[in-house]
Amino acid sequence: MPSPPITTDSSPQPLPIALIIITIYWLLDCAMDAWIFGDESFLEQITEPSTQEVAIRVLASTVLLISAFWVRHVLGKGQKQKEALATALQTTEKQRQDVVVLNKELTQRTEELTVSNDELASFAHALNHELRNPLTQLFLAVQSLEKKETTLDDDTRYALEAISEAGGSMSAAIDAMLILSGVSRRKMEKVEIDLSLMVREIADEFAQKDPERKCHWAIAPHLLTRGDPLLLRLALLNLISNAWKYTDPELEAMFAFGAARRGDLLTYYLRDNGCGFSVKEGSKIFEPFQRLAHPREVQGTGIGLATVRRIISRHGGHIWAESRPGRGATFFFTLYGGTPTIGAKTGS
Repeated sequence: MPSPPITTDSSPQPLPIALIIITIYWLLDCAMDAWIFGDESFLEQITEPSTQEVAIRVLASTVLLISAFWVRHVLGKGQKQKEALATALQTTEKQRQDVVVLNKELTQRTEELTVSNDELASFAHALNHELRNPLTQLFLAVQSLEKKETTLDDDTRYALEAISEAGGSMSAAIDAMLILSGVSRRKMEKVEIDLSLMVREIADEFAQKDPERKCHWAIAPHLLTRGDPLLLRLALLNLISNAWKYTDPELEAMFAFGAARRGDLLTYYLRDNGCGFSVKEGSKIFEPFQRLAHPREVQGTGIGLATVRRIISRHGGHIWAESRPGRGATFFFTLYGGTPTIGAKTGS
């Protein structure tokens, strides 16, 4: 669709036209009077008109002049409207072309994303199949050797234990990567979720697994949002597991879950009194296979926080952490549609 040209005003000015019309009118009026009445010459009509004739001609000339300016105003207004319409059409056409280009780019990126997801699914399937089978055979071989415990020396038994432990770590890493892959490919559900209740349930599960551990929870009640219940539970489970592992089991652990508004955003947080981490470590903790340095050995795959970040991202939010070594850590995250209720529920 070609854009209409913007025209410029080239019409004659009203004043010269009005003067020409008035002059012609006077000449014609004098000629008609001379022809009709026949008692005055054409020249006398022009040079010596009566007072009544002058008044009539001045009035008529004024009407003609005003009419000429009014016509000019109407034509000029129409011209401006025409120019405005032409400009609007040009703008609309450009916007239409921009939308077409953006739609093509969006379609291309959607196709690329679909291909990437398919490749990721294939990779996850291959990872599970190609690595799980050798691991299973390795475990069977170790178990077969361990049955001959009476004929094994201490060094051999130690080596078998190391092999079994390494195999277990690899199996856990494969499971974690499959979970991370599944998070990206899972079809999202959007239902109302009580995050406070979800945190309480997970906290109770950890307390049942380690009943001797001293801990204190402060959970703000009725923190509601909309999202996928399985994915958000997995995110909270990983966050709480991380906080649980990096707090000293010999001391009373302090955990807090709540929400606060920062500007227009509702920000949820999980706080602990664990070992904390440095700014340098904090910049990498959400990357896969990144683990914090700790004076005691902490079990884990290094995939948990990367999984949390992927889940939060799929819910339209962001996650970050603030901490200092030895002063605990606070993990903040945002989600769409959160509606907090002020209050706190405590438990130990």
